[in-house]
Amino acid sequence: MTYVACGNPPSLEEIKDSTIQCSGVCVSWFNPWDKNLLYRGCSTQLINGTSGIYFDKNGLMYSYCSTDLCNTDGAISSKEIRKTEPINKTTAPTRINGTTLVTYEEFINSVVKSGYPQPSREQYLNFVTQLEPQGGVTSKREAAMFLSQILWESDGLRARAEYACEKTGCPGVYGTSRYIGQNYYGRGYIQLSWHYNYEAASRAIYGDDRLLKDPDQVANNDTCSWSTAFWFWKTNVGVRQEVKKGYFGSSTMAINGGLECNGPHQNKARKRFKIYQIVLKEFNINEKPIENGCYN
Repeated sequence: MTYVACGNPPSLEEIKDSTIQCSGVCVSWFNPWDKNLLYRGCSTQLINGTSGIYFDKNGLMYSYCSTDLCNTDGAISSKEIRKTEPINKTTAPTRINGTTLVTYEEFINSVVKSGYPQPSREQYLNFVTQLEPQGGVTSKREAAMFLSQILWESDGLRARAEYACEKTGCPGVYGTSRYIGQNYYGRGYIQLSWHYNYEAASRAIYGDDRLLKDPDQVANNDTCSWSTAFWFWKTNVGVRQEVKKGYFGSSTMAINGGLECNGPHQNKARKRFKIYQIVLKEFNINEKPIENGCYN
């Protein structure tokens, strides 16, 4: 049996082993605000020839199919329906008063208007679902502070491995461990460095030392790149009362204060703040950004 796209199927049991006809992008999702019932419809927001998961501006989680023929006028193709996972505390975006804390559009605009290439849906998904559970971030202002710092640290979400060490590994520069041959240079969106930070992050996130044993995971796995960044933020940055009060400079002090606040590179700290001004605006936060806490 087949079902036409945009037709609302009566139940998952009836359609799980069937195919769907795509004329446009076929989308199916569990609606977390309707007892996780399966919904299905069409979307013009997705790129032809892709598949995956994303959150729309209302926070709905979509699992979608899109073949090369999907988005072609009059074209019909079919694809097996695969069950998606219901939204739960680890996959749902952080929400305040029923509204997603940061929308996909706000995320994209913040990155692009800060001068960097457009990020992927996967990057948004991993960002928005880990804000609270991994980073302890529950306010939109703190989310803006976090993203601003990450954009600077990662060269606009492009550098998940320290440029200077990517080829050589910088052996011994950031300490050694019981795992011979592993190097602990900057990786992930926060550029996690030093052997002791890799072990601490690994035990906090996974309950074992897998990141010490295989530190390349931090650079090669986008989820892990965000998880370690959020771990560092929650442990070293978000705990500061000044950060909770909105003092952006205090977050810079916690991340690289020795060089950028009290050292010779205050110009870099000022560039971080300029990014924050952009992100705060694109997050639609109507308040004056507070520069204090670093060089002033």
